[in-house]
Amino acid sequence: NQMIAPARRVQRHCQRRVAHRHRLDLPAVTRILGKGRLMCTVKCPQSEMQDARQLSRPATRQASRPAGLPAISAAPPPDCPAGRSVRRWSGLYGLPELYRSQLASARLVATPGCHVTAAALALHPLVTGGLVERCGIIVNSITGVTGAGRALKHSSMFCTVDENVEPYGLLDHRHTPEIEQVVGAEVLFTPHLAPMNRGILATCYARPGTTTAVSTATLMTALRDAYVSEPFVVVRDEMPSTKATLGSNAVHITARFDDRTGTVIVIAALDNLTKGASGGAVQAANVALGLEEAAGLSAIGVYP
Repeated sequence: NQMIAPARRVQRHCQRRVAHRHRLDLPAVTRILGKGRLMCTVKCPQSEMQDARQLSRPATRQASRPAGLPAISAAPPPDCPAGRSVRRWSGLYGLPELYRSQLASARLVATPGCHVTAAALALHPLVTGGLVERCGIIVNSITGVTGAGRALKHSSMFCTVDENVEPYGLLDHRHTPEIEQVVGAEVLFTPHLAPMNRGILATCYARPGTTTAVSTATLMTALRDAYVSEPFVVVRDEMPSTKATLGSNAVHITARFDDRTGTVIVIAALDNLTKGASGGAVQAANVALGLEEAAGLSAIGVYP
């Protein structure tokens, strides 16, 4: 799962993020942080933005672990337009539930986005276990406004969002190749913007596999077995809701098999600002540093 690409691309990506965040021009960021030294940025509850020059030495292609602390980016691997593989990046993918052993020695980590996290955790055990087919999977994901980016645009203004639900990124959303690579299957991904502040609710549809008898019980057993030791993944019979995960690093998942239509349904809910962003970055950093994985994070939502 090592992803290979020039470190220079990562440097420029992170410099652009710092410039945008602090409203600086790019040359100023280069002068302040030191050209060729900025490798990545950390965005977490304790410290929203730090100079990665203090966190990590420049990335290398060596397999050995250099001195210094890992750099964690709360952004997906850069420069990954539709159709390209995230394997071209030089860091590791920061989803501990699937890549914990690799993260233990990582120096440069990119955490997945909120939509990717929800879809990947919902589908990965079923795809790898042969319980669903690897083609024709549909992921319909509902997001709050904060999950659709921070850019000032008409689609995220109050008068547009209020009392309105709207799909976006139809057929070519930038997270589609990322979801497909992590899940290991062909996916049709359609996000929908809903009038709420935060939260992701992903409803996934798939055809059952042909090698194993599929039922609601077998689906739930596969999910529970996959996540029995995970501190932040909750598999239960009750329907997931975005409010139940509010402010937590938890992901709530359930599954059903519809005998009438022969369809597998998997639903996942999470808070896009914690597990889907900064919380996931802190979790990955904890693993990379050898700390308690749940340190500084909560698995319990703050609602009601």
